[in-house]
Amino acid sequence: MLAICGYVLCYTALLTTLYFEQVDIVGRALHGAAERTRLFAGVDLAVNALTLLAQLFVFARPRAALGVAWMMALIPLLSLAGFAVLVAAPTLAVLLAFGVTRRVGAFAFSKPARKALFTVLPRQQRYAAKNFIDTVV
Repeated sequence: MLAICGYVLCYTALLTTLYFEQVDIVGRALHGAAERTRLFAGVDLAVNALTLLAQLFVFARPRAALGVAWMMALIPLLSLAGFAVLVAAPTLAVLLAFGVTRRVGAFAFSKPARKALFTVLPRQQRYAAKNFIDTVV
């Protein structure tokens, strides 16, 4: 459980860093609120559609081949590569590609793999641990 807490804390720190970069890059690229709203709506639509497709057609094979630990490690490794590219080229296109890829990976692979870790716990402990991690951590 402590390892899951550490994972969630590191993940949150990465997301916070990415959020501040997003504010800066989008603020420089798009000046109107309507433009930003349109952009983020399109991003959310793409993330949701790609996540659904990945969960339906892709998730089972990597999980069976890699296991839960590697499935959870994919997004942090992908994030490190994404941040390296973003530092080299802080453009809106790179930010969007990185953001969409990271979110699809998180929703389609990391979060389901993380939830699978709780299946070995008895029901009462599972819900108590998940609630603690999701709210406190």
